[in-house]
Amino acid sequence: MSGSDATDDSATEGGGDDGFTLPPVDAIVPPDPASFDGIYTNTLHRRCASVECHNASKGGLTMSTVDIAYASLVNVPSQGCSPLLRVKPGSPTESALIWKLGAHYLDKCSDAGVEMPVGLPAIPASELDAINTWITNGAKR
Repeated sequence: MSGSDATDDSATEGGGDDGFTLPPVDAIVPPDPASFDGIYTNTLHRRCASVECHNASKGGLTMSTVDIAYASLVNVPSQGCSPLLRVKPGSPTESALIWKLGAHYLDKCSDAGVEMPVGLPAIPASELDAINTWITNGAKR
């Protein structure tokens, strides 16, 4: 085949002379939705880590990277719903994150503010369930 007739799939198959290599498609494994990596990828990064929100440390909470988000959430006192922790491992009902994302119990916490994410559609039940499961299972990283 001449060079103009050949198809170069090297960039998608892990090879190439330009130094750019993609992993084989079967090597890409999405994170477990109920793991913190899955929650960050599927929910927090997409819905909360924008410049207007928690990428700029609104409410003292920064979610610009997965590691920073985890450190900002787990076992950290809530600034918007004291005396709760943002995430209390093993206890979603005592975790301000669940209260804020699902608007649960906001009426019982005078300084809770509004449901998150502000100005966006509510977080789907499947994503809230994943967060709830992660917290219930100990909020591990």
